[in-house]
Amino acid sequence: YLWTWKINNSKETNRAMSSLGLFDSLDAFSSIRYMQRAVLLSIGSILLQEDQRTNNVICRYATDCTYTSPIVGTVWKVRVAGTNAEQASDIGSQLVKDQLCDFAVLYRYDIMKDGWAIRMRANTESKIDLTDICKNHLRNGGGHPKATGAFLDCSKGQTLRNTFIPVNVEDRFYAV
Repeated sequence: YLWTWKINNSKETNRAMSSLGLFDSLDAFSSIRYMQRAVLLSIGSILLQEDQRTNNVICRYATDCTYTSPIVGTVWKVRVAGTNAEQASDIGSQLVKDQLCDFAVLYRYDIMKDGWAIRMRANTESKIDLTDICKNHLRNGGGHPKATGAFLDCSKGQTLRNTFIPVNVEDRFYAV
């Protein structure tokens, strides 16, 4: 994983605080002093379990695709799934965990910009540099070697389907 929760129960605490709106303002955040940590942990644990069930469903329906570099012709195996920004990192990590694909693409449509906001995640063991794909192949976006983002502009003819090509069922590399 690109992000590691080092402090015991910090993921549960953060999830509960986020859900309760404690990060929305300083006043909201200051109300934490009236809460018992055990309550936050309980709420966070329940929410994380539900998040994981949702993530599993999204991963189960991810589409196996290929992405071919328009510059050098390299073909990469990619798992593509639709999700919101909050889930993208966890789902991306889950999709690349078994190392059967080169990277994962998480997308959502932005109606105001008429395009696809995409996030890409690679396994930390992978030799792939996603910033290279964003800058030199997709011609926009950036980030870190294993976690990047880009935008596919529909007004310029960029679509998910002509960028990431679904493989035939018999060629799938991820067992459902």
